[in-house]
Amino acid sequence: GTTVDKLTPVYVLRSAAEGGGQLTNIIQIEGGDDCTYALDANGNVWSWGDNAGNKLGRPGAGNQTTAGRVVQGDPMNNGYSATPSPTVYLN
Repeated sequence: GTTVDKLTPVYVLRSAAEGGGQLTNIIQIEGGDDCTYALDANGNVWSWGDNAGNKLGRPGAGNQTTAGRVVQGDPMNNGYSATPSPTVYLN
């Protein structure tokens, strides 16, 4: 992962916690407020970018340069919930 702007398409990498490698099977992608959300064919929402205010909906502070799965209010995962909800971006 990187925070450097690119002029050509690049692969998005999954976080090490998600097994690393390239993010695959994406069917929809949306950007907003210095972050990006992607929906995969299995219904998982992935996020990366600026995590100010926990808007990515996953653990970690600051910029997230790799994609991680959004966790929606699961008490076993400290109740992380994307703000605003990824459904605002992914219709």
